[in-house]
Amino acid sequence: MSALDHIRKLHLPDGARILDVGGGSSVLVDALLRENTSWSITVLDISQSALDHAQTRLGSLAKRVTWVAADITQWIANDPVDLWHDRALLHFLADASDRATYANTLRTALKPGGIALIASFSLNGPEKCSNLPVHRYDAQGMLATLGSGIILKDHWLMHHHTPSDKVQEFQFCLFQRV
Repeated sequence: MSALDHIRKLHLPDGARILDVGGGSSVLVDALLRENTSWSITVLDISQSALDHAQTRLGSLAKRVTWVAADITQWIANDPVDLWHDRALLHFLADASDRATYANTLRTALKPGGIALIASFSLNGPEKCSNLPVHRYDAQGMLATLGSGIILKDHWLMHHHTPSDKVQEFQFCLFQRV
């Protein structure tokens, strides 16, 4: 099941604000634009070149997206979002203070009742990715990282096959801000 499939199950309303954290050159934004033309989509990534690549790929559709080149540990949300999507950024925050900042940013950016869909390496996932250390999670560990005001709604494991045919186990969690 894809991220879009999980997002569809949320039944987000027209006009929903979606933030794709670490979205870079991911094709999720393409699918979101096709899914609902009234959604307000922001893609945030530390890499301007990844964002440029996505904008080039989308052509004129890129104008319908807000593109933000920023480090999530230094970014401040201007408008609260209905959905915070993060596929594999959180696990790159190896430093505890960066994880605490991420959690605070999420709680600040997410509307009350808003949903966060976060994927990271599971406890059985790799200890490094792209030669960088990662912090691995189970559902309760991720919930503890996000802190108060967030509840766990669902969680599941997924096995991702890399282009080099290695299998990486991911922990997906669905949270809600209370």
